[in-house]
Amino acid sequence: MLAPAITARRRPRRAGISLLAVLVTLTLIAILAAIVVPAYFSRHDVTLDNASVLVAGELRAAQNWASIHATEVTFEFTADGDGFRALDQRGHVLQRNDPNGPFARRFSSDAVFEGVRFEAIDFGPDRAVHFNAAGHVLNSGSVAIVFQDERRILHVASGTGRITLEGLGRPWLDDGR
Repeated sequence: MLAPAITARRRPRRAGISLLAVLVTLTLIAILAAIVVPAYFSRHDVTLDNASVLVAGELRAAQNWASIHATEVTFEFTADGDGFRALDQRGHVLQRNDPNGPFARRFSSDAVFEGVRFEAIDFGPDRAVHFNAAGHVLNSGSVAIVFQDERRILHVASGTGRITLEGLGRPWLDDGR
């Protein structure tokens, strides 16, 4: 007599990805990001253009603050050329009620804009743009925003505060005025 055939029960295969595969993928993505992101932001056109547009936006925000709060605001470039801040009439940095926090920035402490600086600040002896309580610019002027060997020039017109940026690698329109 023949022995009955033993049938092996097969476990059903589970569909999905193993934890090891996920960890390897995430590690590869992190390594790639660590290489690509700094290389991208070290390009002059990206860093300098973004810093210039940021400063233009912050100038516009300071002007809006003055108008909305019916108070004078001073947008001051730091003496060392490393940053800026918006001040109230008492000389205190304006505090925003949003994730942006205080109305101030230092490029040396911001990895994205490290190496950016202000030169040739032509807004009078105090190196500042002044907004009256109606949001009008009291003094016109310009500032050079520099990164390595390239520069962009930001101009502010008195009265309206119209901002123009020279040298950007992409079109930009001051639609705030």
